[in-house]
Amino acid sequence: MQDKGTGVPTTPALPRGACDLPEILKAEDIAAALGVGLSGARRIIAREFPHVRMGKRVIVLREAFLKVLRDRTIQPSAPSIPVASPSRAAEIMALLKRPVLMRDQISKNSSTGASDVEGRDAQKG
Repeated sequence: MQDKGTGVPTTPALPRGACDLPEILKAEDIAAALGVGLSGARRIIAREFPHVRMGKRVIVLREAFLKVLRDRTIQPSAPSIPVASPSRAAEIMALLKRPVLMRDQISKNSSTGASDVEGRDAQKG
């Protein structure tokens, strides 16, 4: 990419501290950058990052590391609020307006054979 005004090549914006990373990253560097342990960094490298294996040594190029981080960055979005259909909203409101029976009231009503409403009316009166 080039700056429109000067024609000087530019690079995409790097995350803060990216310039402090060495050009060739070892597992220890990635562990420190991601805030994980060494074994966790090795697992992440094997699964997520393009890497080069040289004997027992595994290296990741800084640009490859940063590209994966950029590609995996999730942009924040507005929180989604579930919206109920008008009929479902009316159903929910009706349920909220119904009185709630306590467990002992339910067992009394079921043993006498009275309906919920009759049981509540009989207890009040």
